[in-house]
Amino acid sequence: MRISWITILFGFILAIGDVVGLSIFKSQAVGLLNKTVGYWIFSVGFLISIIQSFIFYKTMFFEKLVVMNLVWDLTSDILVTLTGVLWFSETLSHTKWIGVFLSVISVLLLNIE
Repeated sequence: MRISWITILFGFILAIGDVVGLSIFKSQAVGLLNKTVGYWIFSVGFLISIIQSFIFYKTMFFEKLVVMNLVWDLTSDILVTLTGVLWFSETLSHTKWIGVFLSVISVLLLNIE
């Protein structure tokens, strides 16, 4: 058994795009960005989505669609959750933290070959 680190790496890169894009959207929604800068930066979130689509397409040459999508989604969920907790001071119950931990386990299990 070995872990496919390349899939985890690409999932992480795609998830970083989610973290940046969603953080921009959240910052705009809660008024952390002024209107002028906010609307310009808001479009960066959409540009990130386009870049993510291209990266995701490239991953199809070495990984199955189902596995790559799950790794991306789960890694994104983990990183966006940590961003919400650490940057935006959001909180999670103990049960929800267990869910985050299980997401980490899921990413590892999906990449064992």
